[in-house]
Amino acid sequence: MGSRGLYLTDPFASPRAIVIFEGVWDAVTARWDAFDRQSGEFVFAGITANTSTDTIRKALQRYYPTIPVVLVLDRDRPGVQAMARLQKVFPAVVLPGLNGADGKGPKDYRASDPELRWGALLTAVEEGLQEWDRRKLGADPLGRREILVCPPEHEVVRAAVEVLEQKGGYYLSGKRFVYVWRHRGTKDRSGLKLPQGSPLICEASPHWLREQLSRHARFVKENAEGLTRDCLVPEWLAPMVLSSSKLQVLPVLKALAEVPVLLPDGTILEEPGLDPASGVFYAPLHSFPPMPEEPGREEAILAAGRLLSLVAEFPFAERPSPAAHTAAWLAFALTPFARYAIPGPIPFVFVEANGQGSGKGLLTQVTGQLALGRALPVGVAPREGDELQKMALATLRDGVRMVLLDEAPSPFGSRQWNALVTAYPTFEGRLLGQSTTVQVPQLAVWVTTGNNVVLSAEGVRRCLHIRLEPQVERPEERTGFKIPNLVAHVRRHHSEFVRDALTILRAYCLAGRPSFGLKNWGSFEEWSDLVRNAVYWVLGVDCDTREALAIRADSTRAAQGALVLGLGGVFGTAPFTTEQVWNLFLAQEPRHSTLNEAIEELNVNPKGLTSRSLGRLLLRAIGAVHGGWRLDIQDTKRAGSCVWILRRAGEPKAGTGFEGIGGSAFALMNENHTPPPFRGGLSLMAPKVLDGS
Repeated sequence: MGSRGLYLTDPFASPRAIVIFEGVWDAVTARWDAFDRQSGEFVFAGITANTSTDTIRKALQRYYPTIPVVLVLDRDRPGVQAMARLQKVFPAVVLPGLNGADGKGPKDYRASDPELRWGALLTAVEEGLQEWDRRKLGADPLGRREILVCPPEHEVVRAAVEVLEQKGGYYLSGKRFVYVWRHRGTKDRSGLKLPQGSPLICEASPHWLREQLSRHARFVKENAEGLTRDCLVPEWLAPMVLSSSKLQVLPVLKALAEVPVLLPDGTILEEPGLDPASGVFYAPLHSFPPMPEEPGREEAILAAGRLLSLVAEFPFAERPSPAAHTAAWLAFALTPFARYAIPGPIPFVFVEANGQGSGKGLLTQVTGQLALGRALPVGVAPREGDELQKMALATLRDGVRMVLLDEAPSPFGSRQWNALVTAYPTFEGRLLGQSTTVQVPQLAVWVTTGNNVVLSAEGVRRCLHIRLEPQVERPEERTGFKIPNLVAHVRRHHSEFVRDALTILRAYCLAGRPSFGLKNWGSFEEWSDLVRNAVYWVLGVDCDTREALAIRADSTRAAQGALVLGLGGVFGTAPFTTEQVWNLFLAQEPRHSTLNEAIEELNVNPKGLTSRSLGRLLLRAIGAVHGGWRLDIQDTKRAGSCVWILRRAGEPKAGTGFEGIGGSAFALMNENHTPPPFRGGLSLMAPKVLDGS
């Protein structure tokens, strides 16, 4: 085949393998050795150092399209360079016995010992044939799949997705192409500090995906003569893969776990890897003993006792009772293990104290160490809605299981926060600086801490409340604890405490998940049915402590009540306009001080109260029942202004609700704003309003 081609000793034979040497005389020598031993299993070929790879490929595809190919490396430099090029195409074998123990043996086949070289050659060829079972002619030496880059593009995309699916380790999270990664060092994501080594759900970028494709596939292009040669991964391929509908074949990843967790069917996830049914990826932090298969209630009670020993010295609040706050902590500890078995939202955990140094930070870190096996990710609770959305999106996109937001501002519980807590199964938000909205799984356990923080009324309804009240002036100076370093103690016995938590949940599920008729926990019924009832099952104490918290809750409801009753004290059942209320507010008469204070407290206009903002203030109070009465719209006037009226709660809109009872009847109400009983014949005149109507 020319001076720079391939020299074959038997071009028309049917051998077991083609053995290629660098050098024609090496091939001829091997052929004579085979002739002497009457062996016709192999065809020997020789190439020159400057023979092109495409030439060799073309010749072998023509004469021996299905025969395995084995390369024999020489020790001299031209041979090594020539074979290095061919290693990208064919399996290569180095003949044993060519080199001595000191590495100074013969440089090629023909210079070797005639009595030893044939046996070494047979051994090497057999090894090459075993390698050939894995690599076909023209295949990649690393076992990568070959992808031909040519139209149509969707076929190239399909082949790339198939390679990723076959390789494994790539997932879908919502509409995002993601993978699991453990970061090195402490990470700061939007103000949230993630401990070293925490597993994260990372979204693939086009550049990262292009690199991965180059690792798992060999991309080639075909020239005009029909020969293929290696090429780079096309720049257009990664973006098309990331936006392709073909990614739906990848498994769905919803959450990460480093400890065993409860699954929706009541079983425990102990097998490492992705659980397809729940979408939870389990990457064990360390080895865990087998979890109990059929524990009973007695085992669950003992397990609860061991867990409660961790918090036995914490000063839980007296109201409603220390036992209730202790039960709330147990519910807090069980929630991360039960999260993926709850088909609904879960309340956020609110740990507060009466002052600094009370132990709320230690309590949350101990619980985080129990649930995660490592330090709890910590950030500062944001005040602004945009900051909260930015932090929440970054946290949930990373797949963080549990988050502590420290130093919650007072009052706490904005609309954005309430929407985040009740979001399930996904949370949607807009990326800052972009018009794009993203959806991420919302399966995290949110924890906040603070000192005497006032929650909004909606926040109270959405929280699991734990309060600490040490009865000493300087609680941070307390000593003499039975377990001096509580976090280190949990770390040492982590596997045992994880087993205790799962014993309670597993035993409760095996018992049929009995219900105890506890007061409804609105919006979080699924969590209450599992975690709250499980705690009551082993302790006999309800973990709901929100009644005490509601007393100190946001004063909006109380201010609205004062507004409604104050308006009734002035106008009674007579209709009135926003302008009349505005004039009343401007007059600032002492006898209407309660009404004026309620208006000022409800005002949210940072520029001060105006007649227009007063109208919006009244609109926010429509329909809310206070003291048995509610504010309603009787009619609309010109320019969209309203005519207001007070009605008795539950009364049809056509009724007046105050027939025969004037505004001064509000003076008969008690301090709890209970409506006065109707007294036949009672007729009280409403006070005269400012405009004389």
